[in-house]
Amino acid sequence: MKRAISLMVLVTFISSQSAYAQMSQPISTPTNYEIGRDKAMIDALFEAEYKQTEAEKREDRLKTLKGPMAGKRERQIIEKYRVQQEAARDLRMAELMASKVGSPEEESKLRKIRMKGRIPKNADLGGVLVRDINEKIYPFKISGEYQLAWGYDGGDVNREGDRGIWKKADWNEANLVYALDNQYVFGRDRENTYDRRIYDKFRLKIESVRETGFNVLSEIVVDPWSFVGKTDYIMVTSPGGQFPMQLRYWSNTQRTIDERIWLSSGNDFVNIPQIEVHNGSTLPQAVVSRWNNIVFDIPRMEINRDFRPLRKWELNYKEEYLKFKIFPFADHDHSYTSDDPLVLSNNHTYWEASPWLNRWDAGIYYPPAVGYRRGAWRDDIAFESRDSDFNFLTLLRGLSFELDYNDTYAGGAIGTPLTLWQDFDSINSLPGAVRIKQNLFGDYYVGTTYAFNYGFDQEYLDALNHVIGIDAGYEIPDLFNVRGEFARSTDRLDWNGHDPRMERTKSEGNAFRIEAKGDFMKDVTGEPTLKVQTDYTFMDTGFRARLSNYRNTRKDEFWGKHINFNPVSPNFDPFRIGNGVDTGRNVYHIRLENILFAEKFTSLFDARFVRGSDGSKIENVYREEFTMKPIGNLVGKFLFRYQDLPETQLNVDPYILEDYISSDNTGDYVVNDDIAEGEDADVWTCSFGLHYDPINWLGLEGIYERTNDYEVFPQLTLNDAGFRNIGDIRELNHFIYNQPLIAIPPYDDYDIFKARIYYTPMDSVRIKLEYVLNEFKHATGRDDNISHYGVEADFDITENLRTSFKFTRSQVVDLFMQSERNTDVPFNHHNNIFAQMEYDFFEDHTFVVQFGEFFIPTKYSAVHWMLNTIDTQRIVRIYLKGRF
Repeated sequence: MKRAISLMVLVTFISSQSAYAQMSQPISTPTNYEIGRDKAMIDALFEAEYKQTEAEKREDRLKTLKGPMAGKRERQIIEKYRVQQEAARDLRMAELMASKVGSPEEESKLRKIRMKGRIPKNADLGGVLVRDINEKIYPFKISGEYQLAWGYDGGDVNREGDRGIWKKADWNEANLVYALDNQYVFGRDRENTYDRRIYDKFRLKIESVRETGFNVLSEIVVDPWSFVGKTDYIMVTSPGGQFPMQLRYWSNTQRTIDERIWLSSGNDFVNIPQIEVHNGSTLPQAVVSRWNNIVFDIPRMEINRDFRPLRKWELNYKEEYLKFKIFPFADHDHSYTSDDPLVLSNNHTYWEASPWLNRWDAGIYYPPAVGYRRGAWRDDIAFESRDSDFNFLTLLRGLSFELDYNDTYAGGAIGTPLTLWQDFDSINSLPGAVRIKQNLFGDYYVGTTYAFNYGFDQEYLDALNHVIGIDAGYEIPDLFNVRGEFARSTDRLDWNGHDPRMERTKSEGNAFRIEAKGDFMKDVTGEPTLKVQTDYTFMDTGFRARLSNYRNTRKDEFWGKHINFNPVSPNFDPFRIGNGVDTGRNVYHIRLENILFAEKFTSLFDARFVRGSDGSKIENVYREEFTMKPIGNLVGKFLFRYQDLPETQLNVDPYILEDYISSDNTGDYVVNDDIAEGEDADVWTCSFGLHYDPINWLGLEGIYERTNDYEVFPQLTLNDAGFRNIGDIRELNHFIYNQPLIAIPPYDDYDIFKARIYYTPMDSVRIKLEYVLNEFKHATGRDDNISHYGVEADFDITENLRTSFKFTRSQVVDLFMQSERNTDVPFNHHNNIFAQMEYDFFEDHTFVVQFGEFFIPTKYSAVHWMLNTIDTQRIVRIYLKGRF
């Protein structure tokens, strides 16, 4: 694959010489169509480059920097815009003058003007070639990106490295923020677990850009995740039992995927590790069952390889009132998101895969002495199947439509997910949703939403879910709106009739929501200074909307519980504060926002009161935030959050839910033998901070926080499971242990101190000094609350050459040593060094050299700083990457 990508890049650069060959050809008089086409192409190219490339570069380079540093970059963007506009104007004028060219001197002058318009000063020849191709194939357009990578891993203080690496990447080794992974405590690398991110990639996107009518889009990606495979099904046997197995392989790790498989007896399971693949076959592997210590020998197995480069292919039709799309291959963004009050389709938090990608895991009947395991909807494959850029690799096949005509709207989609290892002609689930709205009398509307999902066990229908909702609303534009919805669901599991021993599960339930929002007290510019929102939501315990996941949108994100002076992306901010809504809950909610004195003072008050459907107390959460800007270069923030929880029950954790470990949304709290009866489990946080720029090259920042909120990480990693009950239905009962090592109710208070200095003696030099002291010694590097100090320096040596250096010295408790070996609290120091050099040898083509491992923001990064590894990683990575 590396040779193929290298050849593609080489051919692109060599072929670009054709751009200069035009200088030796006579100039023909352009038609009006050609002039219009050229103008459209120039505008389209500029819009794509300016809005995408510049915005991404600016965000990546300035995400952790203070405001004054943005000045030079803003000026560069404006200057680039001016230069490109002038070049485009010169080109258009040259085309209009072409009909008047007579002498060779005038013709030569015209060629120079054309070349100036087509080849900007710092543009690469490959970009010129792509532009010429796009001009010739209009209304079609090609674009893409490439990456060549190599690395040398020398390991760290605790392990040997992998030496020369051409290919090694696995997002699942970097999911510290998004999943509570036990590998952080018990894995081979423990606190130094990270994604090597060494892989080659070539992406080619071909699309048509007509404003109306039919358009097509195709995206081909050749990377390690394009090369997958699986073994045949076999039965692994041992004197103590047996289990069925089919291993799944992907090329990014050159190993099979680890998974849990239950024994055929149903009373034990084995954890299959990643198994290396050599010469097309797995290596022999021995595994031991979890509870009965039965040894199984997995033989050498051949991998049936598959090549899947097609990531997107769609045909769409667009008119003024109608949009229609057929997509045999598409990502989860094609899932239909309903705008009804309950969001019955595609409700999920930003880091989750769409529920449309969930698979149906059919139930299994075991021998009569054991019983059976229920079927369940699971998101495991969809969540784990990502590339190192966090793109979901489970695709969606189906069609969608939208009709928006006058006061009538109708939209919907139907599809079926396709995993990396699934045959295209097979179907495991079939989700779909339809939404209809009708405006009445201008300010009123009525609507209905219908969503469904079917799960299949081979050719049998085994699970089905139907949800229908009816909603209505009234709006006074720019002032007030109110709307409400009633929904009812029917959910059936294990409905396959071919095994009468399986007990069918059926649940029905209702849900209701009413909400009101208002914008009041508008200032002289017409902007509201007071925003009010209040709502009430009720969901039965039997209500199930399988195309929406509420369990992660109901709670506050961990990064939203702390003061942060770095702006939060609008894509993440709606998830910062949870809404408490989920199955089996009643939620009362109110929010007040004030914006006064030309945004010099803003405040947010948010409160939710959550009760079970039986009236039992679940939580009350209060939140108050202030942001003050008394003078232009001084910003102050205050945050108070209080979570009122019920008094503790014996041996029941008051904070950690079964949902955090299992995909079963039961709403139950996990077992914790360290919890006493009747203790106060409330958690709270109070913090304030200041950011002050006394002069334009110096920024000072300080934050103080006092809290007793220990969240759920890393303590949730200390969990295990047994059977929930000994009966016909077999379910796991999760429990956590060794919690006195961390915190149990009543939770003790602790302090966090943060101080930062931003020093920018010139626009090309940016230095940050940071010191954080956290009295909670188990705090990890998933955000900036780990105890540490360090320095970060970025230098723009030239316009095309940039370097950066980062050093961090941190302290954290070794939870493995503490919990497994019962040693004293090992609160040790760790050093991490990272360096990087970037050179833009052409516009949008960059050569990168990295030493070590450090946090690099991605589109799913809501935090502005992380410590991926606490120790220096002796790894060197070299990248050649670009876009066209």
